[in-house]
Amino acid sequence: MMLNLNECFEEQCKIFLKDLQFGQYNESASVKGIKFCDELETVINGDHLIVVFTRSIKMEPEEAFKLSVSFGLDLTFRYSYLKENKIDLNMIDFKNELIHNGQNILNLLIGRTVLLIAQITAVSSNNPIIAPPIYITP
Repeated sequence: MMLNLNECFEEQCKIFLKDLQFGQYNESASVKGIKFCDELETVINGDHLIVVFTRSIKMEPEEAFKLSVSFGLDLTFRYSYLKENKIDLNMIDFKNELIHNGQNILNLLIGRTVLLIAQITAVSSNNPIIAPPIYITP
């Protein structure tokens, strides 16, 4: 079932930095490759949907650099929409809905994550890592 996610939630939301893990750049390590790994978690908590987006940077070799940034989003369900459309929250795969139908919501998290990664890497290595501002499917 495709939800109209713009109607499913109240307009107001809370965005928060959930987690930041950083391992100092090892200048003696010769970097052979870089990979971005994205994760998306969703949890229903009462009348809220909590969404957490995490982007990790993995380098070869691993000791070269470690960075992981997680931002969260707290959305409040609009029960008038849910009731009107007879939507059972327990039957919805919100992770899948957000990936395929909720780019405007994901962009709130991904944009902040990309900017923070660029700022952190610019300070530590003088060359910022500019990650793509899209959800990268595993």
